[in-house]
Amino acid sequence: MGFITDIEKGEFIISTSVYAHFLFSNSLILIKKIFPFFDSIEIGRWFTIFFGVSSVSILYKIIYTITKNNWSSFFGSIIFGLSFTFWRNTEIVEIYTFNIFFIALFILYSVKYFQEKKDKFLLLSSFILGISLWNHIQNILLIPGFLFLLYHSKNWNLIVKSISIFTILFLSLFTIPFFKEESFLIVFKAVSNHNINFKNFPKDILKSIFYLIFNFWHFTIFGIFGIFYLLKKHLELALFLLINAIPVYGFATLFSVSDNYVFFLPANFIFAIFISFSLYSVFPKKIFKLFSFSILFIPLFYIMSYHFSMEIEKGYEFNEQKKYKGGLKYYMLPWLNNNVGILETTIKNSETPEPLDWMKKIRYRIHKFKNRKRRKFKRLRK
Repeated sequence: MGFITDIEKGEFIISTSVYAHFLFSNSLILIKKIFPFFDSIEIGRWFTIFFGVSSVSILYKIIYTITKNNWSSFFGSIIFGLSFTFWRNTEIVEIYTFNIFFIALFILYSVKYFQEKKDKFLLLSSFILGISLWNHIQNILLIPGFLFLLYHSKNWNLIVKSISIFTILFLSLFTIPFFKEESFLIVFKAVSNHNINFKNFPKDILKSIFYLIFNFWHFTIFGIFGIFYLLKKHLELALFLLINAIPVYGFATLFSVSDNYVFFLPANFIFAIFISFSLYSVFPKKIFKLFSFSILFIPLFYIMSYHFSMEIEKGYEFNEQKKYKGGLKYYMLPWLNNNVGILETTIKNSETPEPLDWMKKIRYRIHKFKNRKRRKFKRLRK
């Protein structure tokens, strides 16, 4: 809802704070300015869908670059496309599918550099990673992977150019806080109580494993096989992918927010590469085809999990507690069609077991901006 408010307000976001998401927010606002007759929610939805589909297409190219096999590339892309976290985030106006688009491009050009050693691919990787920080600061977790990529270039002139491109884009994040006389820490630090929490580490690890399995189901075991097999066949490439995935996975595991599952998305993207490599390289063609077609049952797994959870007492209690949000369906089914959800709850100003004052304030602002535009339109017609 926050992004919809920004679109309705129609003022460009001049901030690189951790919540501003400069590229995402301003892209939506620009589209609204160019096409003012389009509904703000629809702009956000189609923008999210477009970059979600684009990310899946790039994943296909990455897998094909590694395996040179159309089937493994196709099925690896579909497996990721049907994974819970990615599917869910293509259905809501959020930053994460737009962000995975940049990560996908970064990995694509990095993989191409490993294989072809062309200067342009390393320079493109540097530029894309640098510009991605203007979208989501979490992408600094990919810097170790970027350094590993630079380490495998023997061309010092190219290394200096790549570091310069990335550094300029990274340091430019601080120009806005500088001119606005804000703390540079605003680029990194969330203005809330969210932080890294080591107290519940064992519980968080189990939760992260559950997230992985819930996203990829029986394909999780193929991903694990794929990691070891790619390490054996293409050590440098496998290490590059792991060095990118592990910091993201670790951060998402320890970051103490209720929706931390979304922060696993870049690691899930990389894990899908390992799954497809495993299906193609490790197992016989018959098993590969058999398990590939089993992706058709992934939506059924979500439905079965939902009904199973509803039969459990705690699951039923949780469903009743979260009914204002759509209940267990919201948490266990990636699709959100016919889900009353939190938006209608705030519009009706319904009673909820949890405080939603911040949501109600955003809802009020959206209506305020819409009413202001309607009055302006009526005056223009007169």
